[in-house]
Amino acid sequence: MSKVELKKKWWIGVKPKTVKGAELEKALALVESTEDEKLVAALATLKPALAKARAELKGQKDLLKDLDTLESMAEAEVKKVQAEMAKAKAAAAKAAEKAAEKEKAKEDDGGDDEDEETAGEKLFDPELHRTTLKRATRQALPFAFVVSNKAEVRALALGVRGMPKSMGRKAKERSDGAKVVFGRLQAAPGEATKLMISLEDCPNVPGAAKQLRLYLKQNKINLYKKFAVLLNGQEQEVDEDDEGGAPEAGADASGAAAVAASGAAASQAAPQAPAAGAAQAAQAQQEQQVLEDRRREFKRARAAWVAAKVRAEQDLEKVKDGAKMAYMADAQQWPKVVAGCKAIDDILDNLDDELRDTLDQYASTPLRNQKKLEALAGTAAEVLERYQRFVANNALMRAIDEKEFADVQVHAPVTKALADLRKALA
Repeated sequence: MSKVELKKKWWIGVKPKTVKGAELEKALALVESTEDEKLVAALATLKPALAKARAELKGQKDLLKDLDTLESMAEAEVKKVQAEMAKAKAAAAKAAEKAAEKEKAKEDDGGDDEDEETAGEKLFDPELHRTTLKRATRQALPFAFVVSNKAEVRALALGVRGMPKSMGRKAKERSDGAKVVFGRLQAAPGEATKLMISLEDCPNVPGAAKQLRLYLKQNKINLYKKFAVLLNGQEQEVDEDDEGGAPEAGADASGAAAVAASGAAASQAAPQAPAAGAAQAAQAQQEQQVLEDRRREFKRARAAWVAAKVRAEQDLEKVKDGAKMAYMADAQQWPKVVAGCKAIDDILDNLDDELRDTLDQYASTPLRNQKKLEALAGTAAEVLERYQRFVANNALMRAIDEKEFADVQVHAPVTKALADLRKALA
């Protein structure tokens, strides 16, 4: 007797000429030509084929014993494949978890997905400093500043988060030999127009307060008029804008000087101009706050959608695995399982990455670029509507929530995440 193998040629070689054994021959051929997760289903077809072969081999003890060995080999192979599938599934779940964590970290960083060089340049962008500095009334902001009497040499690195020392190294690279200070900027408690420059792990450079004031004024950032350098909590120097600074709303300094020189008219306008400027600044700040609040609400909804999508992908794979396990030994039902798995893949194809990618662009676009934000919001709304129509009309997703093959819910959480996102984009 030849060695028992899960191969068609073994069965053809050992079976008596009086035995047809067509079913077992066909089942072994299927096993030989099948790989990966489909192999479990192919091995399942051996059981009924072996039963028919045994019926044809009555009284042939050696061959019957070989068929028992063949069945044991098939069962062992099934366990091996299932173990490999479980391992792959665990690896996929871990990868999905890491992807979700990456998305969360990306959300915490403002949704940006730029390379290091682009992110570094943004730290030195004066256009972004105006918006960032408004946060100094609520939190301390990490910074690094190149101190120089030459306007073209001065440079400010400023962010919402980060390490001042790291920013200091970046500032040093572009300092052209000038001195650099770094630490944190924050508005003085109870004195919103005074900016405290708290230095960390670096000595004070005389004139730093004045040079920072001139840098901000040079870039038309007039949120603060008094600047104080602090080292170990002690004020080292204070610099104040004698001209009082221009209002952030955009008042013209030369126009203010002309009014001041106009005698009696100036004496009447003096009490009113600061009030009007303050009102404009307050209104601008309020509008900015509304935009920032909306952006935060949008980011929360976006994060919830990304998490729901990742979870749905994991749960749909669980449903596919559950269906395959339930019917892997049922040759008649197996084609239906294959069709069902294809329908589940269609769900994943329809809930693609287009919405996520559009939302990422929206999240990384500066608030001042309202035209681009409106265009992206329109695109996102169109994709979102397509997703909602698909989910609402998908009977399979609702059926999955009945938990026949796996203890998961897909339709309900996806529907909620999409509804929350639509509300945020409204």
